[in-house]
Amino acid sequence: MSGNLRRVAQSIIIAVFVCSSLAGCTRTTQVIYPQDTVVILNGKAISEQDLKDETIKREISTKILQKITQLDSSAQTPTAGVLSLLGMSESQLSDDQKRYIISMEREYPDKPISQNVIFNRIVREEVLHQEAVRQGYIVSKEQAQKIITQMNEASDQANLSDPTGQKIM
Repeated sequence: MSGNLRRVAQSIIIAVFVCSSLAGCTRTTQVIYPQDTVVILNGKAISEQDLKDETIKREISTKILQKITQLDSSAQTPTAGVLSLLGMSESQLSDDQKRYIISMEREYPDKPISQNVIFNRIVREEVLHQEAVRQGYIVSKEQAQKIITQMNEASDQANLSDPTGQKIM
C-alpha cells in the first residue's frame, strides 16, 4: 500500500506542478488606462482631457460662426453669413456643401453645450469609428491627404476661397 500511496502522492504533486506551470504560461497582461479615464469603449479610453479638448473645439467653432454672422449685419443665420462671405448664393452650392453648412449651423448653436452632450458626441464618434474599422473602412494618412488635396482642387475650381485668397481647408 505504501508504494501505491507514494505513486498517488507523486502523481498529485506532478499534476499540481504541471497545472501551476501551465497557469503561469497563460498569464494575461493588465492594461493600465490614464487616471482621468471617463469611459472605455472596446479597449479605447476616453478621458476628461478628451472632453475638455472637444469643448474647446466646439467653443472655437461657435465663435467662428458668430463672427461670420456679425461680419454681414444683414445675415439672419450663420448659413446666410457664410454664403455672404463666400459671395455665393445657396443655388450655387452643391448638395454636399449645403448639407455641410446646415450641419455646422445645427451642431454649433449659440447656446452653450452641456458636458453630457459633448460626452455623447465623443462616444458616438468612437463607436462609429470602431464599427467602420471593424467593417474594413480604414483610411491611411496618405489617402486622407489625397482626399484633402482633391477637396482643395475642387475648392479652387469652384472659386471657394476667402477674400484674402487663402484656401478654406
